Amino acid sequence: MILGKTIPDFVLKDHLNRDFRLYENLNNWLVLIFYAENYLSEKIIEYNEHLEKLTSAGVNIVLINNASIETNKAIVEKLNIKFLLLSDLEGRLSKEIQGVHPFKKKKIVVLNNKGKIVYIDYKFPSFYLNKLQTISRGKKGS
Repeated sequence: MILGKTIPDFVLKDHLNRDFRLYENLNNWLVLIFYAENYLSEKIIEYNEHLEKLTSAGVNIVLINNASIETNKAIVEKLNIKFLLLSDLEGRLSKEIQGVHPFKKKKIVVLNNKGKIVYIDYKFPSFYLNKLQTISRGKKGS
């Protein structure tokens, strides 16, 4: 997938074993964070701390890894993560979006509320939080 392309709908299980359907969750912009099960950086904890600020700006965060639902539930409980953690056990979605071996590196993909990729990178430093809020407010649906 490349910048400007619309991501196809997908269904993955969250850490509570519920179906997460992308197109049913595009009421806000989405930050999809792909990462390996054993790679939870301080940045992810930082996103958790800024969640209220992001959601008030119309942005939601979803973590996606290759761990089991049970492992993800334990991660959420241990770290008190407030956003969804999805399980892509076989790495199909990660491979399709990243175009590389699934979960080899962390990858940040930002989708607008139409499912269009508006940002792709391996890092999402905290200074982008304000930038993302500005983008979200100024370009709803673009």
